[in-house]
Amino acid sequence: MNAALSPAMIKTVIIDDEYSGRENLEALLARVAPEVEVVATAGSVKEGVRVIKTHQPDLVFLDVEMPTGTGFDILDQLPHFTFHLIFISAYYKYAIDAFRVSAIDYLLKPIKVKELQEAIGKLNQFARMKDQENRIAFLLDSLKTQQDTPTRIMLPTLNGFQLHHFNDIIRCQGERNYTRFFKTNGESILVSKNISEYEALLSEHNFMRVHRSHIINLGMVESYAKGKGGQVVMSDGSVIDVSRDRKNELISRLR
Repeated sequence: MNAALSPAMIKTVIIDDEYSGRENLEALLARVAPEVEVVATAGSVKEGVRVIKTHQPDLVFLDVEMPTGTGFDILDQLPHFTFHLIFISAYYKYAIDAFRVSAIDYLLKPIKVKELQEAIGKLNQFARMKDQENRIAFLLDSLKTQQDTPTRIMLPTLNGFQLHHFNDIIRCQGERNYTRFFKTNGESILVSKNISEYEALLSEHNFMRVHRSHIINLGMVESYAKGKGGQVVMSDGSVIDVSRDRKNELISRLR
C-alpha cells in the first residue's frame, strides 16, 4: 500500500473478542465510511491470525485485550505486515504503545462516530508510508523489552518514521493538529499528530506539559521567572509561558 487508497479498495478486517463490538463497528463503518469493506471478522487471536493471512487486508481494526491473548500476540505471529492498524480497546493504558508504532489511530470503546470518521480520514496519509512492516516490528520489539526504559521516540514522516533520542529533544510545540519537535542540534520536526497524543508518552521521560501548546524537557530548563504562571527559558534560548494551574507542579519537579 504505497499509493493513496481509492474508496473501493479498503479491504478491512475487524478483530474483537466481543461479538457486539464487531457488529457495532461494522454497522458504524457502513453508515459513515462506505468505502471501507469489511471482508472478515474474528473474535480470538487464532482466528485473527487466520483471517489476516487469508484476506490480506488493507486495514485492520485490532482489539488490544482478548481472553485468548492480546492484539500484539496476533502481530507477533504474522511474518509480514502489509496492512494499516487502528487499535480499539476499552483501556487507555495501551495508547502509548499504539503511538510508538504510529498506528493510524487508537479508538476507545464505546467507539464514537466522530472519532471513527477522523481515524478513517487519516488512512490516505498513512498509506503513503512505505515501511509499515518496520513500524510494527518496532512496536513488537518495544513490547518485548518493555522492562527496559525506552531511550528513543518514533516520529512519523511522509515516507516512514524517524527515531530520536529523548535527550535530544528540548521541547514540543502544538500547532493546531500538528506538533513541532525542537532538538538540541537546532533541527525542528513537524509531525501530523496533536500534542495531546504525546503528553503521556513524554511524561515518562522527564517531560512536562507546562501549557496547552507546550511540552518541555525538564532537563533542558535554564531558568524560571516568576509571574502568574511564570516563564521558563530553555537551553535553546526559547521562552515558554507556564499556565497558572501548572506552576506549582513545575516548581516542585524542578526542585
